Amino acid sequence: MLMKPVYSVYNGQIMKERIDMENWQIQKAKNHFSDLVRKAQESGPQTITKDGKAEAVLLSMQDYRNLMRKQGSLVDIFQKSPLIYG
Repeated sequence: MLMKPVYSVYNGQIMKERIDMENWQIQKAKNHFSDLVRKAQESGPQTITKDGKAEAVLLSMQDYRNLMRKQGSLVDIFQKSPLIYG
């Protein structure tokens, strides 16, 4: 299992979260695709590797929708930041 910080920017919002991602060798992913999909639905994104290198990530539809949802502007992020000095 791979545990790493993930930073992403979508519509100006910077997000940081920790995601538990299990590594699946590409041949195992092909042979156990139903298990891979179920694991993505139950446990979150799953990493698919080839020759030990991460090549792809499988997301559940809900995770994909959350990723694509409009997150707000960069101004909104700064206004909500706990680092605002007043």
